[in-house]
Amino acid sequence: MEPIIAHELTHCLLAPLKIPAWLNEGTAVNMEKQLCPGAVDRHRGIFVHREAARRRAEFWNAETIQEFWSGKSFNRPDEGCSLSYELAEELTKLIARDYTLYRSYMNDAQLDDAGASAARQVFGCPLEEFVTAILGEGDWAPDPAKWRDGTAQGQFREMQA
Repeated sequence: MEPIIAHELTHCLLAPLKIPAWLNEGTAVNMEKQLCPGAVDRHRGIFVHREAARRRAEFWNAETIQEFWSGKSFNRPDEGCSLSYELAEELTKLIARDYTLYRSYMNDAQLDDAGASAARQVFGCPLEEFVTAILGEGDWAPDPAKWRDGTAQGQFREMQA
């Protein structure tokens, strides 16, 4: 139960921030793994890694990444939900390598553009460059105009775009 408690308490601490769902979930997953390392299996073999890479490559594309940026992919009933958590975890881990910049980003990132403006301001590069480092080349830029159904904030409180 400890990882679940750590994860949900992180959501409670982040609730005042109007950050995108991916940043909220990515931070919660990373906190859960940092605070409860014994409860999480960190020994992933090469075959598990290859299978995860294959699943990512098959799922993520220009359409599904927009679901991720809007937060809607975390509500999917298929493996897109777990792949969203994985991508959020990796993306957050990548941007959090410098705590000072990460803290600034957390304070500046906004739900309505998936944190894209804050990424340019804080990191000096587009948000999609971080996704490219994880998924490889692709059309990964957040495009709020494509979020027909609005956005979902962490803990899935529905917000209209």
